[in-house]
Amino acid sequence: MKKFAILANLRDKNDIPLVFPEYKNKKLPPFKVWSTFNVFGRVEGEIIVLGMTGKEMMLNPKVAAEKVLEATIFAQERGAELIGLTSLTSSVTMKGKWLQKRQEVKIALTHGDTYAAGITLEGLEKIAFMMGRNLKEMTVAVVGAYGLIGRAISTKLTTMCAELILIGPNPNKLDRLYHNLPVGLAKVTKSTEINEVNRADIIVTATSNPNALITPAVFKNDRKIVIYEVSVPPNLPEATYIEIKKQFPNIIRVDGAMVLIPEVNLGIEITGVAKGTTYACWAETIMQTLEDDAADHVGEIDLSHLEKTLLWGRKYGFLHAPFSCFGTIIPKEEFTKG
Repeated sequence: MKKFAILANLRDKNDIPLVFPEYKNKKLPPFKVWSTFNVFGRVEGEIIVLGMTGKEMMLNPKVAAEKVLEATIFAQERGAELIGLTSLTSSVTMKGKWLQKRQEVKIALTHGDTYAAGITLEGLEKIAFMMGRNLKEMTVAVVGAYGLIGRAISTKLTTMCAELILIGPNPNKLDRLYHNLPVGLAKVTKSTEINEVNRADIIVTATSNPNALITPAVFKNDRKIVIYEVSVPPNLPEATYIEIKKQFPNIIRVDGAMVLIPEVNLGIEITGVAKGTTYACWAETIMQTLEDDAADHVGEIDLSHLEKTLLWGRKYGFLHAPFSCFGTIIPKEEFTKG
């Protein structure tokens, strides 16, 4: 039976008792096998979690990268034929390119963000429909536009929405993205100011920044805005979202790039993740193993592979999850009231 491993990290310190309950008030190990599970009786997977939070990884990226390498070799020695890099395990390894160059790594690698980008685009169209609107008439802001997922969805959104706002702190990277995007339906603007999201109908957060970027100060008036949160750890943490809702009750936050995985039991429950669903990047690793695809899918997202992963998803019944917020299903009427 083919084996794969998904490498994850702690989103924040609240995940420690969930993943490492036996290490209460103790130094965490480099990593741990959190779960072993079977998919359709055809492939076997392991979820390996690093003993570092997202913030710790971004503060010490070299240390984090070495721990990812160590966990990768560990999984390889246990028989894994594919490693799925997720969240910041991808970011600190240059979207997997650094691992790909290591002679010790002899198995296939994927960052899983290809399917995450594809599912995000499907999610945005579904949100527009639930709002009773057409995405081609709406304004979409992408926070982290020149990142891995941000670049891919920005490229596709040029033909899908009326206005596309590219947002990121680095003006040079923004300029390069802006000038390399294809000309399409959308009017494209760019800004280093996070407050520009206030003009959007839908905001996509797609950064590797472990801090809260979306705060009440960003918004000016209470109108219907949907925040599609792809970032893990979130750029809009739950406590901050509660504060936003007090002032702007018509703003909705959606758990982004989440996928239904029918008949697949990961053997774990994740706080803030609706039952029966998982992250799209995890789902891509599962599907790639089922498809017996031994290629590396690292670095920049290949848009033709994006379309292929969406076909895989339909084949295995892995579709966009019902919209939720920190794991709680959002009533349909929330998208139209206000």
